[in-house]
Amino acid sequence: MKDLKVKKMTEENFKDYGVILSADYHLQAGGDENFGWWENLAVFKGIEKISVNLLEAKQREMIADTLEYHNDTEEAVIPLGGEDQIIVVAKKGVLSEDEIEAFYLEGNKGIVLHKGVRHFIPYPVKGNVTNIIIFKEHTGANDLILEKLENQYKLINE
Repeated sequence: MKDLKVKKMTEENFKDYGVILSADYHLQAGGDENFGWWENLAVFKGIEKISVNLLEAKQREMIADTLEYHNDTEEAVIPLGGEDQIIVVAKKGVLSEDEIEAFYLEGNKGIVLHKGVRHFIPYPVKGNVTNIIIFKEHTGANDLILEKLENQYKLINE
């Protein structure tokens, strides 16, 4: 088993994997004394229908041994309830286990992963976490590629 240190997620270190959904990283497009508005933070390209889903990420041992990806859709992961999670990712293309990374996703932020970026069910830091998952309709049935990793990775959250 190998250790995989969890990194603080920033716009710069996460840009190869996707976009962080947070007002911290995007300019406000409008608003007044009643609301703030940030638009087009991420755009799903070439999709006729999207699917809005719920995924309960269950508290479990912090060991990564499987990744998944989708060739035909971006994927949004938006936690409900403000609980923090750890996201394990690897770049699109040929998998190099030396390039697998883990990021700390604060519960008040979401992400949209680029097409082909490897990932897996988020690892809750404390208790189960329900996430809104948005991607192309029927992705689970038609565009889910699972990969068992050669090694197991223990997530080290400091």
